[in-house]
Amino acid sequence: MSLKDQVDVARQLLANYPVVTIPREVMELRKLLDLYEFPNPSKIKELVSTSPTLAGDLVALANKLSQKKPQPKSIQSIDAAIDFLGLKNIKHYVFCVQIQKMLDASPVQGLSYHSIVIADILVQLTKKLNLLNTAEAYMFGLVHDIGTFLFAELDKLHPETFVASLMNHYQVHQDEYARFGTTHSAVGYVMTKDWGLKDEVCKAILLHHEDDLKRIKDKGIRQLTAMLELAHVLALENKKNILETELPVLYEDTIQVLGLTEDDVNQIRRQVHP
Repeated sequence: MSLKDQVDVARQLLANYPVVTIPREVMELRKLLDLYEFPNPSKIKELVSTSPTLAGDLVALANKLSQKKPQPKSIQSIDAAIDFLGLKNIKHYVFCVQIQKMLDASPVQGLSYHSIVIADILVQLTKKLNLLNTAEAYMFGLVHDIGTFLFAELDKLHPETFVASLMNHYQVHQDEYARFGTTHSAVGYVMTKDWGLKDEVCKAILLHHEDDLKRIKDKGIRQLTAMLELAHVLALENKKNILETELPVLYEDTIQVLGLTEDDVNQIRRQVHP
């Protein structure tokens, strides 16, 4: 069950079952923001304005985030939304809006809620670790299990069982490989690579059920993988069905890789489980 084999099979399956399509204006905006460090705001506005739905979603998101500020304000225009969200973050926010819609419409039961919980925890972790900016960390959480969209297409019963299968963090890949010849993580890797997400993020998605983080040679990828696995621990630690022998091992491995103390993790727990 080599990673290369998993990725090759995932790519072949996606060629026959293109389960997710990102709107043209979203991909063009990502390319524009990747090309220029300081892109022209008017060009961003022009691209966003080609989709009234996207424009409305961005204004709504800016208003939602503004309400969390000490002095919230009403944001009524695309210009004001772009200014509030910031040129550095807007490509991630645009992607988050699109992925959230897909998750909400997905037949996979509980996936949207699970992904939002993981995304919220990753935001708190990255504030402590500074491995990603907060918008990118949130997007990382939303897309990390996006590969299961393919399995929902291949097996109509899969949407009823996927989130429950995550209770067995290490076994889930073996079960998927036996059924589909690949894993949701490998499918997610192929999808996010095709969308142009950061290479380290894509590889962390590929590896996020790894049972031995020491096998990941690249420090940055190892840390992002550990961050995502720790988010799973914190999301699942209150669930009664999680294997008791698995969770402590995963927890100890991840906090060691990330250099976190128990006090650090408790601070994050208070943020995500108030």
